[in-house]
Amino acid sequence: MKLSLCCGCLALLGTWATPSWAEDEKAKSAESEAPSLSSATPFVLAVGATHKLVIRGHHLDDLTSLRLLGGDTPLEIKGFILPPPPGEKPTEKEKEKAKGKPAIEQSLQAEFRVPDNSPLGTNVTLVATGPKGESNSLRLYVAAKGMLIDEKDPNGGFKEAQAVETGWSIAGTLSQATDVDVFKIHVKAGQSLRAELFAAQLGSNLDASLNVYHATGALLASNDDTAGRDPALTVKCTDESDYFIAVSSVGEIAAKSTPSYVLKVRVEP
Repeated sequence: MKLSLCCGCLALLGTWATPSWAEDEKAKSAESEAPSLSSATPFVLAVGATHKLVIRGHHLDDLTSLRLLGGDTPLEIKGFILPPPPGEKPTEKEKEKAKGKPAIEQSLQAEFRVPDNSPLGTNVTLVATGPKGESNSLRLYVAAKGMLIDEKDPNGGFKEAQAVETGWSIAGTLSQATDVDVFKIHVKAGQSLRAELFAAQLGSNLDASLNVYHATGALLASNDDTAGRDPALTVKCTDESDYFIAVSSVGEIAAKSTPSYVLKVRVEP
């Protein structure tokens, strides 16, 4: 018995016979052109405040949306712009020639207000979407309304320590490896002092250390790594006094880097 196949059947078989690796390569190609986010400055926000963010990443030309995720309803950020790069706009021929080469990092500017019902801490992420898909998520820190302050220099010792209060989040930066930021808080006898630092979790290259001192100068506690490279500690205070929290770098700080951090301080009963 002879077996005969029509042209349509062969075409159909050809469709069925498309190797799976071809589909994988096609998916990888589309994925490689999806937007990607590398950093956001600043990475600390405050509920109810309007912030201007500079977001760095790749393939940001044709974004269709920029969203904050983590709350009950995603926040759609509408006020974002991509500043034109220096020089002339590339021609179609130049774009074709650039295909397959590593994309140049771009900067995106966004301005928005953090809603009152936004989750706090590191429970918020930034995500961009373009024609080729969705980006990676970029973690941000959100402080409670009216509880975010900036670290102020000079604050390199006990005498110059910056006074803070329970519940505050402090946005700071260490300018060099020998830099130390010191903060002072008053605690009553029997209360606990909790200090948490967020840096590596938010994309900062800072490897920080936390030390807590009594007003007498006695070192009460020290911590380097708790959440990855980020330190955190709790101290039970035996007497009413001023206590000092010192933030420092464990290693060298690279040139042209931004070793930023957020320090959350609270006093617990």
